[in-house]
This record gives sequence, C-alpha cells and structure tokens, in this order.
Amino acid sequence: MKIAGGNSFFNAAMAGLTDSKSMSKKVLQAQMTQDKASLDQASADLAVQLSGVGTGYEMAQENVALDGIWLQARDGGLGEQTEMALEARDAAMRGANEATVTDAQRKSLDAEIKDMAAETTRIGMANNVNGSHTLARSKEVRTIEEITKEIEVDDQTTSETRPQIDVLWVVDRTGSMGDDIDHIRQDAPKMFKDLQDKGYDVRMAIESFETDLDNRGSTDFKSDAVSFQADVNSVLGNIGGGVERGLNSLEQAIGRFGGKFNPDATKVTILLSDEYSDDFYVEENWWKTGELAPGAGAEQSRQHLADSLKSVDSELYVVGIDAYNPSDKDYTDVIDKMGKGAAIKMDRQGKWVDEVTKNFIASAEKNVVHTKSKKTVTETVVHTETKLQGDWDLTFQVGPGADEHLTERFKTSTAETSGLSKAGAGTAEEAQKALDVIDGALDFLGNNRTQAGALHNRFTAIEQDLATRSQTPQERLTASTDAFNPRVSTSLWGLLSAHLKMK
Repeated sequence: MKIAGGNSFFNAAMAGLTDSKSMSKKVLQAQMTQDKASLDQASADLAVQLSGVGTGYEMAQENVALDGIWLQARDGGLGEQTEMALEARDAAMRGANEATVTDAQRKSLDAEIKDMAAETTRIGMANNVNGSHTLARSKEVRTIEEITKEIEVDDQTTSETRPQIDVLWVVDRTGSMGDDIDHIRQDAPKMFKDLQDKGYDVRMAIESFETDLDNRGSTDFKSDAVSFQADVNSVLGNIGGGVERGLNSLEQAIGRFGGKFNPDATKVTILLSDEYSDDFYVEENWWKTGELAPGAGAEQSRQHLADSLKSVDSELYVVGIDAYNPSDKDYTDVIDKMGKGAAIKMDRQGKWVDEVTKNFIASAEKNVVHTKSKKTVTETVVHTETKLQGDWDLTFQVGPGADEHLTERFKTSTAETSGLSKAGAGTAEEAQKALDVIDGALDFLGNNRTQAGALHNRFTAIEQDLATRSQTPQERLTASTDAFNPRVSTSLWGLLSAHLKMK
C-alpha cells in the first residue's frame, strides 16, 4: 500500500527530463535560422516541459512531508504505549515484593496491569492519520452459519373457527328501575359489540320480569347486533310493578331458553336488578308486605335454581344496581352452589360490562385446546469478528517519478504483539516473571520507535533534496524565455549547452 500516490505532474516531470534535450535543440536550431515562428513554438514547448518538471518536484516534496507526519504519529503512539508499559512495570515491581503486599493489594495491582495492557491495545487500534492506521491494521471478517434446530410451538385448536358465547339477559323492569333502563339499553349492545370485536362468535337474548317472567322478550338467541338491539328496545319499553321475584324469574328463563343454548358455546346468564329477591315475602295486591312466607322453601328453591343452571352449563352473574342486590343471600347463595359466576355492583356507566365480560371470556378460552409440537427451523447467523492483520509493508512516494518510492515493513504494535498482555501480578512469583515480560515489551516498543525516528530523519533529508531539485527547472525556464531574443548571448549559449548535456 502507498501512503502517497502519483499525480499528473509526475508524468509531466518524467517527460520533461526525457524530452528537454530535444526541445533545447529545436530552440537553438530556430535561433540560428532566425525562424521566429519555429523559435516561438520551440521556446513555448520547452517552457511547458520545464514547468512540469518543477511542479512534479514540488508535489513530491509535499508527499514526503506527509510521510513524515505519518511517522511522527506512529512514534507518538508508540510513546503512549511505552508509558503504559512503564506503569505496568511499576505495578509488577510492587507486586513482586512478597513481604509488604497483601493479597488484596496484589489483586488490585494485577487488575492495574491488565488495564494497562487493554489501553495499549486500544491505542494501537485507534492511532491513525487521515484513516491510515500507524500501529495496527485490522479487518472485519464475516462468516455465515446456518443452524438447524427443533423448537416447541403452540398449536391452538377449537371445536369451531371462533370461540362461541351465548348470553341470556334477565332484566328487572319494575318501577324503581326507571332511572336505569336507559343505561341497560346502552350496556347490552356494548357487550355484544365488544365480544364481536374480540373475535368471538356471539349470540344474545333478553327477557324481563316483574312478579314473574313476562312474554315481551326474545324468541331465540340473536346472532347479529341489530336484531338483538331491537329485542332490547321492545323488552325495556315499559316499566311497572313493585315485586321482584328474581329467583323464580331466573328459573323460568332457564326453562324457556335452556334448550336453545348452543352446546359448544360458553353459556352465560345475567340478572340485573336494583332490589333484593322478593321470592319469599308475602304479597298483597301485587305488592310485598315485608313478611316472610311461612315454611323453609328458600333453601330448596335456591338449590333447585343452581341445579337448573348447572344442567345447561350456564354461569350466573347478578348485577346489583345501587347498594342492594350484590349482598342478597338468595342470589349469592345460588352462585356459591354453582361454583360459577359472580355478584357485581353496577356503576351506571357500563363499566360493569368489562368486568363481567372478562370473567366469562376466561371460561370461553378454556374451551381452546393448547398443545405443543416440535418444528424444525433453519436460522442464518452472521458472525462478525475483528482480526488483526499482523505486520505490513508500506510504500512511500519519495520523488516525482513512478519508480521513486521506498517500501518499509512495520510491526503491529498492541499488547498482544509486544507481549504485555501476558503480564500479571496475581502472585508474587507471577509479578516477578512479569518484569521480564514487560522488559521485552519495552524493547519491542523501543526498536519500533528507533525505526520510526530513523525513517523520519531520512525523509527530512529527502524533502530538503527535493526542494533544491525543484529550483533547477525554474532556472532552465528563465533560460528558455531568453531564447525569444534573436541575438543569442554567450551566457545563454552556456546555459543551453549545459542543459543539452543533462538528462
């Protein structure tokens, strides 16, 4: 590799050295024949040739100056590495003193030496002049590896394309629900849409109750939001009454819709009410009296409802409006007996929909069968590694001619090549050996500095010589200009004669 390359003036310079003799002859011949046109052309050609020679020397001089700068940078880097080696030697000297150094101190000295070695290599890799590294050359080596291996993957299968969910709404439409009906009108389609957006196959139906389940509700489950919304509007169009026989109404709803649930679906029944269950109170003129009916039928009724819900595999969610329903033992006891569902308070903004939905979505996901299988895959892995290139030859341009160059071999200078990386102070014996290792590294660095210094001195002399040589063509250029004078002087004949003898 060349630190300084050729330029267009080098070729001009070489041509000038070769052809200037013939050009001078033409000048003399034109002078003697007094042919002014020939004289003018010959003198102009000679001026161009001699100017090229001078410029070539000047460019060569600049190149040699750059060579010197490169060598100074190398010497400076070697000087920094020498400082690292001297500090490492001082640490090794202290570590070798077994009598006064503790194990903890020696461990610290060993780390110090390792740090000096790492810094030496860093200096070697970083030192450069305009991208031309002066202490170490490296290159990135990329290797491509194909790795074939087996991995476990999740297989997910369901009985249908999407998990199915059937939801039966049973809504209290007594007079006290007047303020809440509008919210329920919004909450029901919201749940339908939320489930569809999550990718579930949804069907819904709605029934309402006062004393008992009425006949205003859906005739079957609806699989589209528009049809279900129409049922909701129809069912909740009228409110009235004051007796909420919730347990009995749930029992009737299951009797009416139990056989219509999709066997493969997650089945959900939702009761919404703002009152406790009135199933076991005495009624007069369609209103409860506040007195419990005689007999112990409450426990049996709750168990019977729980069994009915279990028979169709439906979960039960009781949504209590305001402060009443969630704590009603009639409802919570049924949920406990079933082991499915929950009692939830309604916040009137429909957030309860998210909570209930979250619960039965978890059940729907249980219907998805998760299995593991093995799959063979091939991966392409690219490894990138920075490798030192070792010692290298460098060619310097030292003149205007293509053959005027100098090639020198330089040693890579890092902690690894100098040997400093092998030094340590883990024990007193190791520290003692490290002194010899570090002395070897100092010798290595000293020899490289000597080489750089000698070359720098040589280039300084070459640069001075080129400065002198670049003046000679200028003198000849002046002489060729005088050739325009028809009367050739004695001094001109002398200069031209001398020029004709040069090559």
